[in-house]
Amino acid sequence: MFKRKLHTSVLLAFIITLIFSVGDSMSEGYGSILDGWFIYALFVFPCLLFYALPVSLVSEAVTRGLGNERKRKVSSMIIHLGAALVLYFWDSGLAIIASIIAFTFYILDEVSRSFRERNAFQRTSTIIGTTLCILSVSLWIIAAIQIYS
Repeated sequence: MFKRKLHTSVLLAFIITLIFSVGDSMSEGYGSILDGWFIYALFVFPCLLFYALPVSLVSEAVTRGLGNERKRKVSSMIIHLGAALVLYFWDSGLAIIASIIAFTFYILDEVSRSFRERNAFQRTSTIIGTTLCILSVSLWIIAAIQIYS
């Protein structure tokens, strides 16, 4: 369980750092993609590893005992989003970004959870579908950053 969630955290940290650094370099914020990568990685990686990962582990421990799979998924999503929305009391803009990241973390975690129960074709389909989904959302976010900055 910990290994799966750690992989999810690191994967999401790379994706979020890439989105922010590319979007920021397009709006000429920090200059190059590498400069933005360094700055954003200083914030994204610790936040996901020291805040999101423990929240997800707690969510797993709390919802494990629920008999119904649907109740477990809904409860887990509420815990993930609730932990992100706690930041609303500090900064509402940060809470919105954190909620999007928390929801993405939840989705990636659920995909990786169901990944073990599938055959090779279904695993390949899951990888391709998830990659295309993440790429689409990433491009949408980069376009939104470009338009609104």
